Amino acid sequence: MFENSIITLFLSGLGLGLLHAFDSDHLLAVSNLIVQKQSYKKALGYSLHWAIGHGLVLILIGLYASFLGLNIPLILSHWAEYLVGIMLIGLGSWTLYILYTELEFNAKNEITNHQQVVKRSPLLVGVVHGTAGSAPILALIPAIQLQQPVITLSYMLFFAFGVLLSMSVFAIAFSQSHRQMAKHNLKGFRFFRLLLGILAIGLGCFWLV
Repeated sequence: MFENSIITLFLSGLGLGLLHAFDSDHLLAVSNLIVQKQSYKKALGYSLHWAIGHGLVLILIGLYASFLGLNIPLILSHWAEYLVGIMLIGLGSWTLYILYTELEFNAKNEITNHQQVVKRSPLLVGVVHGTAGSAPILALIPAIQLQQPVITLSYMLFFAFGVLLSMSVFAIAFSQSHRQMAKHNLKGFRFFRLLLGILAIGLGCFWLV
């Protein structure tokens, strides 16, 4: 009976992770990160870095709460939500800026240099997302109630793997769709990027307010 309950707990963690990856702020952040990437490898790499950052911070929070027996400071999630809003505004603005340079200046060298600057940002974005919002609550409460650190850590790993799996599938599907759009309908692709940037900025402002 105990083994069955543990298996159910781990599967619920996996399921919650699969669903949690599709939160609107997650999808908009990752979409704005990978929309400039024209290869599956780069798009998948960015999404995996995001998921790794998201998972690592959740595991650290789980270790903090379970092994040390300490409560999670609510102020941590509160400030992380503000950072998520700021990052969404920044990512959306970046997408609009890159689109603007393409349309007005055709500044290929500038675009390449800008992409190198934000090359490692998905990991940081994932870390902040993992700290903010509902993820710590969804991921920690069922496992911590058992008061068994090893089970808590295992549950966190299942949750993090679910997030990584969903985000990988999303990245591949998203990359395929925007590559086809860029190839066959450049105006539509530019409008799509414009919409992504505006939605990210709008959601970021909502989080701040």
